Amino acid sequence: MTDGSKGEKMSALGELRRGIQRQLHHLITSSNSEMLYKLAESIQDEIEEDVPGKDASDVELYDFIVDFLKSDELASREDQGMSSLLIFKDLITELQPPPVAPEEQQELTEETEFILAPSAVDSKTNRSPVVNQTVAAEAIESLPDTPRSGG
Repeated sequence: MTDGSKGEKMSALGELRRGIQRQLHHLITSSNSEMLYKLAESIQDEIEEDVPGKDASDVELYDFIVDFLKSDELASREDQGMSSLLIFKDLITELQPPPVAPEEQQELTEETEFILAPSAVDSKTNRSPVVNQTVAAEAIESLPDTPRSGG
């Protein structure tokens, strides 16, 4: 292998790692502990460390997975771990729910505004969306503090 192709392979490998880390970071910011745990379990056979327990924080799970991504064992493989990283990236994609189309998101937003604050949606007075959002936010704040189902 020439130095140029080796450098390109290392660059592609680094970009793949960074892409996976961005996806993992998104999971942390969306508090998707269940998915992070599934991902950690998926690499259990590839490393000698034990997977953190089910009560582990998102950050602990993230660190566990990133340690695998940067491990010497992975880097020492013939393909420097490229195939394992591609499989792992595909697993992340498979576990994520499909994205909501912009039209569906708009419909959901309109339905939510109507359900939360029907008085905020007034077709006769041409109120601005900012006013409607403010009224909807006030309606949400006025709800009693009870656990909400969803997810």
